[in-house]
Amino acid sequence: MTSKDGDSRMSQSVIELMYDDGPKKSRMDYEAERILKRIIHHDSDNGGVYVEVTGAQGAGKTGAMLGFMEQIMTFYKKEKIFWSSSYKAPLQFLKLGEDKFDKIVFLVKKDSGVVFRNRKTGKLIPLDVKEFTDFDDLYRKAEYQKCNAVFFGNRFEWMDFIEYLRSVFEWSHVFIDEFGEVAPSDQSGEMWSKIKQFSEVVKEVRKCDVNLFTNSQSATDVDYRIRKKIMIKIFLPGASADNKSRIRQSAIDNLMQDPINGNFGYLEYSGKFGRMQFSKIYKPPRGLSIEAIVLKNDEDEKEDKKKGRKKKKGSDD
Repeated sequence: MTSKDGDSRMSQSVIELMYDDGPKKSRMDYEAERILKRIIHHDSDNGGVYVEVTGAQGAGKTGAMLGFMEQIMTFYKKEKIFWSSSYKAPLQFLKLGEDKFDKIVFLVKKDSGVVFRNRKTGKLIPLDVKEFTDFDDLYRKAEYQKCNAVFFGNRFEWMDFIEYLRSVFEWSHVFIDEFGEVAPSDQSGEMWSKIKQFSEVVKEVRKCDVNLFTNSQSATDVDYRIRKKIMIKIFLPGASADNKSRIRQSAIDNLMQDPINGNFGYLEYSGKFGRMQFSKIYKPPRGLSIEAIVLKNDEDEKEDKKKGRKKKKGSDD
């Protein structure tokens, strides 16, 4: 762990590298920098943060999270980063760029059925992966200063893993793409109870050395009990302001979109908000599109389709 003075200097360096560092023109610029420091300055006295990024498709949600992750990888040598991806969707962390591929570790749960394939050809890709058996094994095999891309085969398992990280007692960072797939709204039964328990875990994150970064197209994709625990909100173009936000929807609607220099967004924390520009653009590697799939789930789907055809055929007779 670095000293607070050294950590503060690194925080300022992160801000200078990640974001537009032009002359401060308004109170909102200062507020944005203050909120960024709360996110980036890792101080056990303050604890971790839960940051939610929302916005329309293509607004730069993943880019914002990659920006935070890349700077943690650069400046914090003894901290572990974990990334959660959607299945049957492009692996967004590959947008780090080909020069950063050596900073990506693929960790796959043993016997989960997770494999990787080329989204254009449909052919399987034999990636170099590390298999793990349980959370202890996963944490041991995860590497410092790298993007540890973890695949359980079931995205709900991330709720249990985040709870596990609370007892690790060193700084950890979890980045979850499409958080609504992990803690979805409108659940019932056992899943409703599981998410309720997880909402208490999220509330305690700030008391531990754990940072949680999530994104979704709409905040309502995520269970309302989780949304109540959000500490810092980042609104990008196309986002919807919630009822408790100090930011007006009209202000979000007027956010500038700049595909060359980066989109603007609002940051909100403890009743204060600022505006900033995410100046680094992350794009998919040219000619490379990879997705993770769970083979056993594909086989189950095929079996379900067969059953559906048989049922339909029977009903026609």
